[in-house]
Amino acid sequence: MEIALQPCGLLGAYLGATLQVKGKELFFRNLDGHGIMGEVFDMRGKTIDHKAILTSHTLLGETIILKYDFELACEGKVFYTGFASFGFFTEQALSAQIGLDNGQPVAAWFEQQNILTYKRFDLRLPIVKKMFYTPKPEKPHYRLATNQLDLVHELKIIDNGGKYGKGYVHGLKTVHPSDWFFTCHFYQDPVMPGSLGVEAVFQAIQAYCLQQGIGKDLRNPVFQMIPNHKISWKYRGQILRPNRNMQLEFHVKDLQQTANEVIIRGEAYVWNGNIRIYEIQDIGFRIVG
Repeated sequence: MEIALQPCGLLGAYLGATLQVKGKELFFRNLDGHGIMGEVFDMRGKTIDHKAILTSHTLLGETIILKYDFELACEGKVFYTGFASFGFFTEQALSAQIGLDNGQPVAAWFEQQNILTYKRFDLRLPIVKKMFYTPKPEKPHYRLATNQLDLVHELKIIDNGGKYGKGYVHGLKTVHPSDWFFTCHFYQDPVMPGSLGVEAVFQAIQAYCLQQGIGKDLRNPVFQMIPNHKISWKYRGQILRPNRNMQLEFHVKDLQQTANEVIIRGEAYVWNGNIRIYEIQDIGFRIVG
């Protein structure tokens, strides 16, 4: 996602879109999009070619809306295609973002249902870290990411929970002003990239699979994207330095298991405090081994 989206911003700026709003500092944000993963193959040490086409440009007062089609290829093989819409916003317009629910606080599903019984895991405790982060020698990839991609600190898992009654996981990340991604975002624009919020959801789903033992019987289980599968997203807010926590939830919608692979899919939401800001539809992956 991040490789696909960043050059779109470069193209919009290069074509002079921001020159239409004179004398204002503008900030670039992804609003919506979808991506379709094609064939999954090893691209380590190889070059990825990106093609972006600006398909629409609209000026709304001091806001500029741009729409793109994009395509990623490696060694001549297209592996990721999609669509994305972006906006160039003034600081005042960004501060007025009201999330997905018109500025109204929305509780997570387990709170709305007043569910008090669940499995809770503090991923910072050594004994819990061993469960989720330490792989077995014969299954080295069946674990969560670490270091800079360690993006979830606490989990609540409900068997047969969620909107579809097939499983539910709630995640929480404590946000610190010193988190590495703030200074690695656009110049003088410290924000947690939306792609990292989506990555946090992926990690929560992986943790759900690890805790439930989904895929554990495969010879050497590996988390992979689902070939020829579309994931859609909507962003209506952001995680900023003053924020103290990010929460998320995933509702299992479909779980298919065979002797050679597992496919899990569903829908997810991300919160800035108590305001829902991201919606991700059909997010999921497969476990192969």
